[in-house]
Amino acid sequence: MMPLKYMLLLMAVSVISSSALTVICRKAALKTGFVDNPSSRKIHPRKVPLLGGLSIFLNIFLITAASVIFVAVNTRYAFVKNMNAYFLPNYAGMTAKLPQLAGIFLGGLLIVLAGLYDDKYDLKPFPKIILQLAAATIPVAAGIRISLFLGNTALSALFTYIWFFLIINAFNLLDNSDGLSAGVALISTAVFTVISFLSKELFISSMLFIFAGTLTGFLFFNFHKASIFMGDAGSMFLGYMLAVFTTLGTYYTPDSKTLFPILMPILVLAVPLYDTFSVIIVRIYKGISIFAADKNHFSHRLMRLGFSYRASIIFIYIICLCTGIAAIILPEIDNLFSSLLILFQVFLVLFIIGILEYYGARNGRKKD
Repeated sequence: MMPLKYMLLLMAVSVISSSALTVICRKAALKTGFVDNPSSRKIHPRKVPLLGGLSIFLNIFLITAASVIFVAVNTRYAFVKNMNAYFLPNYAGMTAKLPQLAGIFLGGLLIVLAGLYDDKYDLKPFPKIILQLAAATIPVAAGIRISLFLGNTALSALFTYIWFFLIINAFNLLDNSDGLSAGVALISTAVFTVISFLSKELFISSMLFIFAGTLTGFLFFNFHKASIFMGDAGSMFLGYMLAVFTTLGTYYTPDSKTLFPILMPILVLAVPLYDTFSVIIVRIYKGISIFAADKNHFSHRLMRLGFSYRASIIFIYIICLCTGIAAIILPEIDNLFSSLLILFQVFLVLFIIGILEYYGARNGRKKD
């Protein structure tokens, strides 16, 4: 396994290049008029450049491509000799992953193009769903599938499609406040990075460090008050990549003490999943379409409870970190009771938030 210092260097390079690309894309968006205009269903009162999603995609692609080329050249010529001690034992395995890597970025390109079109022309729900599933088809065809002890290939692919669809739309819905979707994605990525690094998964660890660095560089410009938005291109791409990482990751092994580690992705992504299902429930309760845009998201509900804009975002970050940390320790638990206790703790955190939101909303209606 490569030392942590090399991974951190990879992340640092990603932060710097991501910041630079974000500035370039922001200028390009302003010059071409690719901006998000204010409206009654949006919080921001001014035009904000889009194309943040494009900068995220380009940075991850370019840093990953540069890393692959660097490894190939260094393995052949050993111009950084001490690094070959880590490259050579894993070189064959890394080369074998190239078709999967190509599938990941081809699918990512499709989801970004679909998002850019949606940002500019406002895609209807059905074509948007079709394009999301089409994007997921590419990594699935490259062999990236959920196994979960499923012997049937078709069933495995079906579960993978459902997971991709759910996570893509969870982060798409979460992108309703400055820095929210990117920040939650960064915290989730940090947790998955720790999990994969401890599991000595070189391929996915390297990509996660690049992804974390990219999101960090972008957040410098996207946190409140944001000077650039990621748009649907970015939020769907974040969900797509996290769906890829969680599908590729190994959570259960023959040495695992219980089966509960397979639930780690759900715990880490509990906050975007909570936002998704709570928004759907609120929309159904109010008798409006589940595809309709509104101000009933987690962050909006917190603001109605009295949280400031920044405080609501930071509060959600903290909740995401709490549920994520709980997931990290699951593989180390050796009995059913303790595993259930961790799951129950995460459920209670979200349940308490739900109660606060419910009574806060009810008291608000009484005052009105």
